[in-house]
Parts: sequence; C-alpha cells; structure tokens
Amino acid sequence: MGKIDKTIPGSTLIEVLVAMVIIMTSTGIGLMIYENLSNGNNDELKVKAEISLDNLATETKLDKHYIDFSIDKDDMQLIQSIESYDKSSRLKILHLEAKTPFGKKITQWNEVILIP
Repeated sequence: MGKIDKTIPGSTLIEVLVAMVIIMTSTGIGLMIYENLSNGNNDELKVKAEISLDNLATETKLDKHYIDFSIDKDDMQLIQSIESYDKSSRLKILHLEAKTPFGKKITQWNEVILIP
C-alpha cells in the first residue's frame, strides 16, 4: 500500500502578510485617486469663482460702484458688500463672496480701497 500524505498545502505567515500589504497599498492608492477625482470638480468651481470675483472687484473699482448687491452668474451667487474701515470716511473694505446656489461658500475676496 502507498503512503497517504495528510498535509494540506498552505501559505506561510510571511506570504500572507506580504499579500495583505500589497492589497492594502493598492486599496489606499485607489482611494486617493477616487478622492482626487471627486474633488477635482470643486477645484474648477473655485478657480471660476476666484476669476469672477477678481473681475467683479475690477469692475467695481473702475466704475466706482460702491454699493451692496448680489448677482447670479455661472451657477454661483456673487455677493458684494462695502464696510467702513477703521473709522475712516475714505477707506472702505470691499468684501466679495462667491456661493453655490445652495448657499455654500466657495471663496471670498477682501480688499481695502480708497474712495476719492
């Protein structure tokens, strides 16, 4: 009669640990890529909002249009407010803010301006 081998082939502990490290590293890299892709849309929106606020600040200073108002532009709300700066009648703070249609702040712009 032949001898029956009752051992079950398996992996050593080191092989299992190496496989776990490879799987965890691949999962981590995949999650970072997913996070960057899902937030990539917000970066584009923030850049568009900053450009819009820069244009609005330039128009406000050129036209000398120093009043509080709000406008809707490119799927965002741009809010302008003018406040006094340090009890001076000629210095004002130009505060611009961009918000999503749901009211979430995207970015803001603050600048001290001299009104002639």
